[in-house]
Amino acid sequence: MRLQKVLATTAGLVVLISATAAQAQSLARRMDLLRLQDEVSAVAVQAFSDFESACPATLPRMQTLLADPRFDRIEVEVRRQFLFALMICAEVKEPPVALDAAARLEAIASEPSDLAAVYSMRISEALQRDDKAEAARRFLELAEQSPAVAATWEPELVSGFANGVPGDPDLSLKVLKTLVELPWDKPASKSAARNGWALAYGRLLADRGQTAEAARAVDKADELYVLLMIAGDRRFATLWPSWEAKKRFDWTALAEAQLARARTEMTDLPDQLRPAVDALEMLRALGRSEEAVLIGQAYTARLDDGERFDDAGAQEELLRVAVGGALLDLGKVAEAEASYRAAAASSPTRAFDAGLALAGLLTDERKGREATTVLNALDRDYLTPAGRAWLDGRRACAMASNDTKGAETIVADLRKTRDDVPGPLSLALLCLGHVEEAGDLLAWRLRSEQHRAGGLDPYWITRPPTYVAPGRAAFERSRQAMLDRPEARKALAETGRPVETPLSGDYWGGF
Repeated sequence: MRLQKVLATTAGLVVLISATAAQAQSLARRMDLLRLQDEVSAVAVQAFSDFESACPATLPRMQTLLADPRFDRIEVEVRRQFLFALMICAEVKEPPVALDAAARLEAIASEPSDLAAVYSMRISEALQRDDKAEAARRFLELAEQSPAVAATWEPELVSGFANGVPGDPDLSLKVLKTLVELPWDKPASKSAARNGWALAYGRLLADRGQTAEAARAVDKADELYVLLMIAGDRRFATLWPSWEAKKRFDWTALAEAQLARARTEMTDLPDQLRPAVDALEMLRALGRSEEAVLIGQAYTARLDDGERFDDAGAQEELLRVAVGGALLDLGKVAEAEASYRAAAASSPTRAFDAGLALAGLLTDERKGREATTVLNALDRDYLTPAGRAWLDGRRACAMASNDTKGAETIVADLRKTRDDVPGPLSLALLCLGHVEEAGDLLAWRLRSEQHRAGGLDPYWITRPPTYVAPGRAAFERSRQAMLDRPEARKALAETGRPVETPLSGDYWGGF
């Protein structure tokens, strides 16, 4: 009997000890999971603090954390933030990792911003591969699945296919119709829908012989650039008499109206830089570069003082570049260079607009080696194939004065990409003085439905700036010789017409 009691007591103790051990193990597992969750959260916060500097250091650790079999047991909100950060960090350098993060984020998406980020990632990755068709289809998926989410996007997010998809007119027509008809909720996107996207849509319709539909597509256009294209492109020739009668080709009035809209938005959207960038463009077009400098520098001073703007990430560089352009219009070369360098400093390897502008200034001032150094410092991984071609076009121009052989090698490579992006080749040919080939290329561009728009740019007759640098003067002589080539004149007569304007700024000197 006593033995039975002893055995029973022993068994009870074993059960108690086993239960206590199980609880301890469970607690240890929960503590391990909490530690993992804390690290996941901390890494995400670190990445969000400064993507440009933090991502290279954190990306390997983020990949390890994502591969942890316990990751999916972490709280959903922590996973959401982490996956969002991982997508941004891995987007360029590790696209498969970014796509995996996008798929896992979509599975737990709870906010419209999650879905927008997922599709933005997929579209960006497709464009990096130069697959505009997939990018366009992804956008259509989002627009059909959640039009309210798609309608929150800024124009830059669809710029890769906003002129259509080469070789696929049906997909082009569908995506452009969607771009024009979505109920956009931001001023910039609303403006793009009635202007740039409507113009691309109208061109496609005109190419199909749907002239009346093409005219209706562009009927609400009110941006200077779009009206210039309509005035010069014979696809819209049926509109010319009536629009001229209605003074819709009054270039000064158009620029003044666009400037007035930008000023209104500057008041209505005080936390945005985009309206100021638009205002500077119109002031320069109107020849009021002194005023553009004053407004632009007032904004850059606020940025330098630490004031925050909602769109600074996308627009600060463009604002500083616009200020530099206005200063250059006035012949203030050193100040323009300083503005470009300030813009480039915001992201030394990714500030492509600033890098190209700075390199252009240095090239025009006969400082080709310095310009080449600036261009070579830019990280090509962040560019689409078209972007890399433009970078190479600028490199050829920078090298034309000190490394002709290297420049010619670049030109040979640009000839291979002519059918997709001919503009950089045209630039490089003019920099190297190959006027005859440049004239042939211009004639080809004008006769191409896809590339006619860029071919018409050189035929905008505008005012030169106050100061024209030595290198730019030489380029202008080559450009005028290209325009005078018989094959170019013949192609223009078939497809468009010159457009005379009192404009200046960046509207001068197209190629």
